[in-house]
Amino acid sequence: MDFADKIKFLREEFLNLSRVDLAKKLNISRTSIYNWEIGVSKPSLENIKAISLLCGISTDYLMKENYPLELSLFKIDNKGYDILDNLIKYLEERNQVKNKNEK
Repeated sequence: MDFADKIKFLREEFLNLSRVDLAKKLNISRTSIYNWEIGVSKPSLENIKAISLLCGISTDYLMKENYPLELSLFKIDNKGYDILDNLIKYLEERNQVKNKNEK
């Protein structure tokens, strides 16, 4: 997954936010989010850190290619459980599609 795909995945599947909502949380324009997601530009280090904090993930996941997604489960709240549940469902669906395509 390239950087643009990671941003879109985190926004849609992980945070379940629109571009407008994520832009508000980061105090930037929705156009910036769109540009990140299509690979036209990349966020500043400050925004990468903010996205990582929102998601409870390592900045390494965003910045390094093929770095595994690691979640912090320390003091996870209900929203965190919902995010984790959405992530598991997404990965299960993706694996089912992959397995069908391999047959």
